[in-house]
Amino acid sequence: MKNLKHIWLIAQKDMKLFATDRLAMGFFLLFPFLFIVMFNFILKDVGGEDKRLELHMLTQESEGGLSGEIIGSLETKDESQLAPGDPVIVWEKRDYGSARVAVEDGELKGFIAFPSDFTESVFSGKNARLEVVADPDEDYTRAALNGLAATIANRITSARVAASAAIDLLSEQGDNNARIHQTIERFLTGANAADGEGESFISVAVERVGEVEGQNAADFVLPGYLVMFVFFGAALGAEAIVRERQNNTLERLFAASVRRETILGGIFAGTAIKGLVQIAIFWGAGILIFKVEMGE
Repeated sequence: MKNLKHIWLIAQKDMKLFATDRLAMGFFLLFPFLFIVMFNFILKDVGGEDKRLELHMLTQESEGGLSGEIIGSLETKDESQLAPGDPVIVWEKRDYGSARVAVEDGELKGFIAFPSDFTESVFSGKNARLEVVADPDEDYTRAALNGLAATIANRITSARVAASAAIDLLSEQGDNNARIHQTIERFLTGANAADGEGESFISVAVERVGEVEGQNAADFVLPGYLVMFVFFGAALGAEAIVRERQNNTLERLFAASVRRETILGGIFAGTAIKGLVQIAIFWGAGILIFKVEMGE
């Protein structure tokens, strides 16, 4: 008990010296507070930009194929005309091999590829295949590309059913093969949608569920600088031992029959108390002033 009393007395002595030392108070409280305020202002609303997804599409067909009509109807001509949250559709002009290498190198996040026999497969009633190539680390892009590919496949299937019904009607009316073929093509391409004269055959639906909010910089600035300055405070506690050794304060305590462990315990207890006070003050200020989120 006597040792604990000595430890408490030494800790009290250090706390009194700390409370009367303006430089130490400034370093422990004012200096980290200024750092937090400054970086919170600099990093204000970080991550608040509404970044658009870029969805790349390419075709292995020659010019004039159905895939070119589809990509042309979806391609973003003017990004400024897009609604908030809408993706940017890019017609990728490089060949399939180069695009795949670009994905592997991280230059491209992913793309949808139309095969060389896409038009032939669609018009002949065969299964038309779409290929999605995406970086495995790009979850959002991969999901968007898969969704767009599924939309294209579903719309082509629906249009093919409608075209089949139209063929039966035109055949009953005795129309020639040229008009029947033209009707099928209009069903599958969206009636000149690529030229902007009609409604696009395939559309990308985007649901906006809320505004994009920037991250509160204090959520990561305050904990980081608080940890740093708490450890600085611990380092100053070690420096205090060296200073008292040079001032012969420790020798006087030893002469008074105070054990070495008691002296060190008192000094480190005072340092721990100062650290706890610092943590309590800054977490309180962070929650009340900077609206720091403690997590879920």
